Amino acid sequence: LNALARWHQFRRQLPEAERLYREALSMLRRLHDEDTPAIVAVENNLGLCLLNQKKFAAAERAFRNTMDADERLGMSGTIEQALHTANLALALFDQGALTEAEPLFRESLELHVTLLGERHIVTATLRNNLGRCLRALERYAEARAMFEAALDVRRAHLPAEHPAVMATAVHLGVVWLELQMPENAETTLRSVLAEPVGQPATLGPGRIKARNLLADALLEQGRSAEAEKELLEILRAVRDRDSIDPSFVAAALDRLVQLYEEWGRPELADRYRQELRATTSAPADDR
Repeated sequence: LNALARWHQFRRQLPEAERLYREALSMLRRLHDEDTPAIVAVENNLGLCLLNQKKFAAAERAFRNTMDADERLGMSGTIEQALHTANLALALFDQGALTEAEPLFRESLELHVTLLGERHIVTATLRNNLGRCLRALERYAEARAMFEAALDVRRAHLPAEHPAVMATAVHLGVVWLELQMPENAETTLRSVLAEPVGQPATLGPGRIKARNLLADALLEQGRSAEAEKELLEILRAVRDRDSIDPSFVAAALDRLVQLYEEWGRPELADRYRQELRATTSAPADDR
């Protein structure tokens, strides 16, 4: 049942995966009077499934159960405990419980460094997530250090087009803007937006977010004409593509509306405002 549930979860059939995880958990608990590693593994998988469905409180309960079981089973200091701690931190972070999440992210990161090493790709994921928490706490200098370290490792292991690389670059770019250092944001974003040698770049959500943010960095440097060109190129690339999230289109349109209003060109501002309204009722904040 656990394997079947994971298959459904992989296919994003999350309600069915949740049902199967719960059934597997119930069956295992009927067979065993006490916690076993198998029970802990299924409950952790259930928590991840709940997290993916944005059932954050239920996910938190599942992850707390796994951590309690880790203590009873003598699994302290293991990679399993490190993963369960990270998952609980994510559930708390997603509920806005930032001060509770931060020490758990740090605890998990320390365990990952000890067990897997500084340069492991999973360690980079923990640094990225701790960076997100620190950024939400408005501790931008600390967040910047985490994102820089995470990006360095991710770029060493993954191609520049990989969603994980793009995501960390966007997070770092946002932090540079928060620190009022748009030149650094531009450098970071251009480093991952460079066309792969010998092949065209894939137009995915991460690339669109990075290009929208690059336009912000250019605007904050007073390079409005370059920002306009970037935004118009984004629109030409993504218009009428059903596979593109409309919020990405809306983000570019919203920036253009603001840009043309600042330039005193109301006719162009109105044109893109009308397109924005047709795309979505409210543009997403992709920072």
